[in-house]
Amino acid sequence: MNRFILIITLFLSQSVLAQNLTETTVDLDFKNQTILQCLKAIEKTTGFTFSYNLTIIRQEDKRVNQNFNQKKVGQVLDVILANTTLTYREIANQITIYSDQKKLNTVSLSGYIIDKNSHEKIIGAQLYFPSIQTGCVTNAYGFYHINITKGTFEIIISSIGMKKKVETISIDNDIMLNFELEEDILLLNTIEVNANKKDTSQSTDNSTSALEKVEIEPLVLVQTPSSNGLPDVTKYIQNIAGVQPLYDGSSSYTVRNLPNGNNLILLDEIPIYHPNHLLGLYSIVNSNAVKSASLYKDHIPAKFGVRNSSILQIYTKEGNLNKFQASGGLGANVPHLSLEGPIIKNKASFYLSGRRSFNALNAINFWSPTDLPNPDFFDLTLKANYKLDYQNRIYLTSYIGNDRINDTTGVYNWGNKAFSFRWNRVISDKTFTNLTLINSIFNYNVNKSRASSVFGQKVFSSQVKYDVSYFVSNQDKINYGVSILNTRTQSDETENGTIFLSRNNFETAFYASLNRLVNPKLKFEAGLRLPFNFHLGTQDTSLFLQPNQSFQQVIYSLNKAYDFKFSLDPRFLLTYQLDAKNTLEFSQNIATQFIHIINYNTEILPVQIWTTPSKYLKPERNYQTTIALTHRKNYLTLTGALYYRFVNHVIDFAPAIYSEISEFESNLLSGHLHATGLEFMARYQKTKQYSAFVSYDLTYAKQKVNGINNDLYYTATNNRPHYFTFNQYFIRSNKWEFGSNIVVHSKTAITLPTGKFEINGIEYPLYDGTKNTSRLPIHHRLDLSAKRTLGIKKQKNRGYLMMTFTNIYGRGNVSNVYLTNTDENKLNFVSQNYIPQTVYLYYYIKF
Repeated sequence: MNRFILIITLFLSQSVLAQNLTETTVDLDFKNQTILQCLKAIEKTTGFTFSYNLTIIRQEDKRVNQNFNQKKVGQVLDVILANTTLTYREIANQITIYSDQKKLNTVSLSGYIIDKNSHEKIIGAQLYFPSIQTGCVTNAYGFYHINITKGTFEIIISSIGMKKKVETISIDNDIMLNFELEEDILLLNTIEVNANKKDTSQSTDNSTSALEKVEIEPLVLVQTPSSNGLPDVTKYIQNIAGVQPLYDGSSSYTVRNLPNGNNLILLDEIPIYHPNHLLGLYSIVNSNAVKSASLYKDHIPAKFGVRNSSILQIYTKEGNLNKFQASGGLGANVPHLSLEGPIIKNKASFYLSGRRSFNALNAINFWSPTDLPNPDFFDLTLKANYKLDYQNRIYLTSYIGNDRINDTTGVYNWGNKAFSFRWNRVISDKTFTNLTLINSIFNYNVNKSRASSVFGQKVFSSQVKYDVSYFVSNQDKINYGVSILNTRTQSDETENGTIFLSRNNFETAFYASLNRLVNPKLKFEAGLRLPFNFHLGTQDTSLFLQPNQSFQQVIYSLNKAYDFKFSLDPRFLLTYQLDAKNTLEFSQNIATQFIHIINYNTEILPVQIWTTPSKYLKPERNYQTTIALTHRKNYLTLTGALYYRFVNHVIDFAPAIYSEISEFESNLLSGHLHATGLEFMARYQKTKQYSAFVSYDLTYAKQKVNGINNDLYYTATNNRPHYFTFNQYFIRSNKWEFGSNIVVHSKTAITLPTGKFEINGIEYPLYDGTKNTSRLPIHHRLDLSAKRTLGIKKQKNRGYLMMTFTNIYGRGNVSNVYLTNTDENKLNFVSQNYIPQTVYLYYYIKF
């Protein structure tokens, strides 16, 4: 009997002791600690002993970053082992940690994050679970997905310009849940864009890397003074390292020494050609209609093709689903008006935005001596969307824009007409799809007789795309799809000689990519694009120039397939978190561009020649490698990037050959380009009242084309060795804000004649065979802006008045030098200054 009592006593004492282990209260602070490090910290604090298999513990790559104040050991272990296969059990005087595959019973949480006021989907919004140190980000359509264990969690939902929201939710099964965020009026004027955005309160798993993309929030466009006085997306990105204007004051841009024809602008996934108004002064992208914008110049995901230098992806506003709203503005002789509202409340909405110039000659009178009088333009963006049900939504986008110049000899017209249909479908909680149908037309013509078109071209694009996103887990995401693109060019010329070409090109591509979070420090994206290209004959004859100055004639039979081309384009991005302050990234891309787009004669007018790849003008292949290091400390973010770019089969104009042959392709040769650059960006913001951004490019680019420059390397045409920008933004009060922008850069290389000769009394330039051996003088200017916010007290009719001072100290920056004949048929050099000392006023109001 006594022995039985002794056994019972020992058993009860053991149970009480075991119970006391998990009930013990502790104070612990874990900062990015592994599970093993956490267990050792508990042992050190309490004196407890844990029993575990070291190999199994190390297989779990979770890290804990949380403070525990007067918490029970059991509560601490619940957090540490959450979202793992590990569990614990008290045995004797120790706690045993072991693997239990049944324990990791995860469920799926997905849905949309929505603007509470307008019910528009929010792109790039973040969800974060503090207790388990994990989170996710919404995609380009506001959709999110994450796998978590069953239980009750606190969740933080946030987005730029919106009030942060904290909720507690209980999740027992797979669920689709939408969250609404309210606009934060107090923060609207303090938001800045950051290419390396990172919120230390949230998981770093979903932070945007320096090489992944540059995100541009519409709210920040007014913070950088623009050379046209209006907020402008394409001019704003010219302050980003690696991006430079095609010419001073232009909305067209070049990226890392390649021409502007190598950049693709997508407006709701519609390709936009020649994205300029008023001879480059304005972008065709109305900034008031922009919902989000992203620039890809380092790592270009496999889903993007067609161009090989950069992708600017822009999504427009969807329209308020709850109430009707209007906004408008006037500046630099260009008024604009935007209307939005529900078609069917909470189910269908529209967004309409338009601009029209008047008396535009006064806005660009500094264009003399080009003598292009009476330019004007208009554009119209219309978008509608309809929610079929929770899983299905369709979007319709239409864009119409046109420029016109009335000259004494006739009328110049050019413009875009584009349409897209998109169908978003949530097939399951893990699968999101998007079907896109696109049709786009660009038309350029000159009506000299005011009765018939004698000079011009049309570019037609028709495309079908189908994209699938599959969320395998929180660590793995797969994207794949297919794209079929048909590009047709049509010449409208009726005079002798052929400049524009008629072509019919087909490009089909299959692509897939994997995004994987290997561990909290390491993640990568690997993708492969497989494009296939050919063109159909249009019953014409082409002459191709050879390096030895001979010509090769090719006859393209009607509707016969020619020049089959197939490529393998791998893309890879690796991001490694060295420590809490430093991130190392590596990117390697191969991108093929089949369509050659060449600026002809002028950079101002949209005279571009489109030609398909052939045996003599092969597809352009861009091989690019980039390595970057980002350092974040307190209020400062520094990023340095070193890149090398090799481009094969680049196109350039051959030396002038005085013959009767005028076919355009007979003036082109192809070769290769080498470009190396060091890019530096720094951002400082200690308070919401002041921010500063600096970027600097140091580049060297050379190219070699047999038949040009005596078959030797020469400086690439779009190379500026030095490019420096410095932006500051200061918020004086709720009413007043001030900005400044300093731009300093060396100019592009040019070829000047070494002499001249005369034929029949007319002088012609004489060149010595070398190319791009001279440069224009260095460029520098200072722009300032002052913004006065209106309607703060009422918080209803919010608007602002902005004054922009361009080139405030009147620097005469020479943008171009060209030759012209005087009345006596003599050659003269003429230089142009595109950015004068100018003051712009811009008024914006929201009704």
